[in-house]
Amino acid sequence: MKTGILTFHAAYNYGAVLQAYALQEQLKAFGHEVEMIDYRPSYLTYGYGAFPLPRLKGLSPLRKILRTGRWGLRLPWRVLDVPVRVRRRAGFEKFISEKLNLSRERFAEGGRVPAENYDAIVFGSDQIWSPNHTNGGDSVFLGDFPAPAGTLKIAYAASAGAASATLGENPVFADALKNFDAVSVREENLAASLQPKTPLKIETVLDPTMLVDRSVWEKIAEPPALKEKYVLLYQIVHDPNAERIAREIAAQIGAKVVSLASYALRRGMLKEETPEQFVGWFKNAACTVTTSFHGTAFSLIFEKPLYYVGRGLAAENRPKQILRALGLESRYLRPGAPCPEFSETDYARVNETRGGICALQARSRAFLERALSLRK
Repeated sequence: MKTGILTFHAAYNYGAVLQAYALQEQLKAFGHEVEMIDYRPSYLTYGYGAFPLPRLKGLSPLRKILRTGRWGLRLPWRVLDVPVRVRRRAGFEKFISEKLNLSRERFAEGGRVPAENYDAIVFGSDQIWSPNHTNGGDSVFLGDFPAPAGTLKIAYAASAGAASATLGENPVFADALKNFDAVSVREENLAASLQPKTPLKIETVLDPTMLVDRSVWEKIAEPPALKEKYVLLYQIVHDPNAERIAREIAAQIGAKVVSLASYALRRGMLKEETPEQFVGWFKNAACTVTTSFHGTAFSLIFEKPLYYVGRGLAAENRPKQILRALGLESRYLRPGAPCPEFSETDYARVNETRGGICALQARSRAFLERALSLRK
């Protein structure tokens, strides 16, 4: 069975490329011939250039002025970061070209999806249904394109990010559900919002990074050169509270802090790590502190002592959901919470009482296998 994937595979963002790789590898493990459909919309790739200009499309005149002003204030740092961004881009493109089985056709908005090449197309994961990330809704990721009568369209772990709780009220997304033969999403509140809009049963499943066996990540993890004991701090945007907690935890266990950023290029942070190095930093950490869902995911995959530092955002539903499913709610720290006394995460108890990640994997894989076995 030849299966295509449509997702955010070409963003220079660790979570994006690694979830794409994971879904590809799981489908291959099912015995499928898998291709990453090389759709690269400009709204997705725009901000990852060597010297990205501020994105002003669709903004009011006042917001254009404000955004341009903020961009200008950081201009000296942006100039200095150009070599860093070039090297970072090269590392991501190497991973994308070598690890993902890309389709021969590459296209952006307005291009034609070569649906006739596939028996099934899997949409997801990542925030492919986020109005904020897709200019209000992208017809490609919504399955709104011609396909042969027998081609399955399956949404796997689709996400709407901060819009999850109310997406069902958006007619663009609610109406698009009719394009799919099976639908699963990443967030429980997204499933609840969309379920009244379709006769299909919408299931909540694991992000692809947690769907695959741990061995998939161990094979590509590149160990860091650092041999000292370290606490890994991984954050999407700068959070002083997360930095404080990482420093205090490190002091408690006699470790140093290694600070890794996804794309916020700040002084003192690792800026050029490849996706393989990213995985390696998690695999070898003594403890992790994060404000990121994928930081949480890789901490759980490698069974690390974990602290998720809350910021009071809607997007935190994802990490809170997975921590709750595993009985690890105590590893979530409320915004402004004091640093806890360091403790190991009791993964043995999680695996014994809840089946751990393996139980969640089994349910998620079962959805995908059932969906792929449908016949039109």
